[in-house]
Amino acid sequence: TLHGTYYPKDEAIKVAQLCSAVISVSKPVQLFWQKRGVKTTLISNGIDMEEFQSGSASRADVPSLPPDATVVTYVSRLAWQKATVCNMVLRATKTLRNEIPNLHIVVVGSGAQAIHVHELAKVLNKAAAQPYIHIVGEQTDVRPYYAISDLVIGTGRVALEAMACGKPVLAIGNHGYVGLVEPSSYELAWDCYFGDHSSVQKPSPPLIDSALRQACSDRSQLKEIGGQGRAWVQKQFPITQKCASLLTIYAQIKNGGGATSMKKILYVGWLGFNNLGDELMWHAFYNLS
Repeated sequence: TLHGTYYPKDEAIKVAQLCSAVISVSKPVQLFWQKRGVKTTLISNGIDMEEFQSGSASRADVPSLPPDATVVTYVSRLAWQKATVCNMVLRATKTLRNEIPNLHIVVVGSGAQAIHVHELAKVLNKAAAQPYIHIVGEQTDVRPYYAISDLVIGTGRVALEAMACGKPVLAIGNHGYVGLVEPSSYELAWDCYFGDHSSVQKPSPPLIDSALRQACSDRSQLKEIGGQGRAWVQKQFPITQKCASLLTIYAQIKNGGGATSMKKILYVGWLGFNNLGDELMWHAFYNLS
């Protein structure tokens, strides 16, 4: 499965040529490798709609977060361009706090550049004379943080999970900025994989400032957008649908429908830890053999 365009190209092409089937997780990834002679099947990430839904988890307890706060949550690995985007979000709050009463930012995630995010948050909290930026680090269950959010900033699977939980999403990713994900922009968001693999433009603090100001001006409208987003994810990205597509490919390979005849499979996965993709593939291979 190709999850991006960042792999060493020559090595990825050689590996793909040895495979009976190759999967891309987004349209931009599929097009990128297609231009390099790698034919792939498009199967996006899937979301368990029962696990990710409004009220599916208790609300996160974040110290110093007022009950009436407008909460914007940034969920991402704090590395690469995603850490830069996080810093842009934090810088945008310097002026936003004058426009949006009781604005608080929650940052979920960790990574190689987390220390820079922590330092900027300290400076901004000190300047504001109150801790309005809350960095909670890496979390194994993000649902409680979606639950307290009025708006989630994220990309890829984060965007899908948050929308499944009925939360509106401002899509900004490794590649760039897409914007608020609402019915008129669903197709664009999917075509860009929410900013991770393609984008509309490069992000900047003024651009993020403007987007957040507009989005948070009407919290009731945000709730409506969140409900619409869940319905869209339910229709387009349910995990049962994606599993069926995967099993179809495995069955085709088993019946000799792949590019090559494969007699041996080496499966390397992390089993026994509820890591859904690994467990799914293990059971699929087990049943097929």
